[in-house]
Amino acid sequence: MRHTQPTGLLVPHRIAVDIKAVEADLAARASITHSIVRPAWVMQNFTDAHLPVVNGAVTVPTGSGTEAFVDAADIAAVAAETLLAPERHAGARYAPTGPQALTVGDVAAGVVPADYAVMLRWLTGTIITGNGSTPNDDVEKVTGQKPTAFGEFARRNAHAWTSPAAV
Repeated sequence: MRHTQPTGLLVPHRIAVDIKAVEADLAARASITHSIVRPAWVMQNFTDAHLPVVNGAVTVPTGSGTEAFVDAADIAAVAAETLLAPERHAGARYAPTGPQALTVGDVAAGVVPADYAVMLRWLTGTIITGNGSTPNDDVEKVTGQKPTAFGEFARRNAHAWTSPAAV
């Protein structure tokens, strides 16, 4: 039996799940081969309406902490490779990231228009404490492709931030 377990960096405080215990339980099961995929924050959080803009500014309590935001397509590519080549990835733990560590301010100021930038409030804890993900080579190591840079993601998803009145 083959199993890939996607897990997140954080779980909302109202859900009592010990991710490390789940991963340890999975690893202890001799009847299945497994890989664990623990992605950084997904870039797609910036393309929907999780966080409203307050007074024209993205108000996310992340301070100057950084995160290596990852494209969900890169996460999917890593997960697919672990399923297609289970022997090569048996017992592996991957933490897919984007290629650059950015602050939310970097993203809002440089890539995403402030009036459409979004973020889940409950995810901000790792960034504000300085424990955001650091770019690594897991996406390229597993898929043979470089991870998507945030600028490329933003160009590909510009329609998400285009006001209907501006069209």
